[in-house]
Amino acid sequence: MGKWFSMELTTPTHVREYLKTHAHTIGFLDPRSAKIQLVDIGNINYVYKITGRGKTVFLKYAHSSIRRLSPVLEKIGLEQTRLNDEVRAISLIKQFVGEPFAHHFPAAIFSSSKDRVIILSDIQGNGIELRKVLLNGDFPIIPVRNIFREIGAFVGLQHSLSWEKEISIRPKQGDDSFFQRLIRFRTIDSCRELPAPLRRNVQAIVQRILKKRGGWVLLNGDFTPKQIFVDVANGDWGICDFEFAAYGDPAYDIGFFIANLKILEVVNPSCIQVVECCIRAFRES
Repeated sequence: MGKWFSMELTTPTHVREYLKTHAHTIGFLDPRSAKIQLVDIGNINYVYKITGRGKTVFLKYAHSSIRRLSPVLEKIGLEQTRLNDEVRAISLIKQFVGEPFAHHFPAAIFSSSKDRVIILSDIQGNGIELRKVLLNGDFPIIPVRNIFREIGAFVGLQHSLSWEKEISIRPKQGDDSFFQRLIRFRTIDSCRELPAPLRRNVQAIVQRILKKRGGWVLLNGDFTPKQIFVDVANGDWGICDFEFAAYGDPAYDIGFFIANLKILEVVNPSCIQVVECCIRAFRES
């Protein structure tokens, strides 16, 4: 990478220069005319939406260090090459689910460990976050319920076909379960504001989970309505962000997804009936 890119890719201008430098390998984009939009600044990545020549792609750039806003992630020590883990996770999930679900995932078009960059294709249903659709409440229930059925069928297929396959997305860390435990359980442990009885119950549940081993599967790891995009009109949907994928208990994906749906009921009580209908469709499939 040239001297210019000793800097972080923290602005669209930096990204445009990066695309110019790699025009020979990312030839489907014209760096001069492409529209580059910063769509998310997370605790660990920058995400850009790039549109040009009739195509849309997403560029993810990994921070060289984890932000102080996320002390939990700082303790985990995510490597700067962590976006490679996402590429591997996408490949594995597609390998297991095949058709008809493979087209609901992005494809890795370009990746560079040295530059901490991956470019992903657009996904089916890349319209509105499922979370926003549910909170808004202005949609026909039948197509959304059908989307939940398909998502449930996808999760079930992914889990059943990867059952006890001893998958490792992060070979250097050896046991993916360690990674998963640190991400979520340290977060739970940091909830000092919980009432003492509830805190004790939560810690007891955590200990039971830690002792359980067996029946593990390939997990999405960050499976929430925020990571699913839908087009209600035609029933399309797509899933993005597999950076926290891991090998672990299938209850994790299912519970995490439903728990995040339950949070929406707290945020907007008027959507409780609709969300409960969607949860039932998800579980039944």
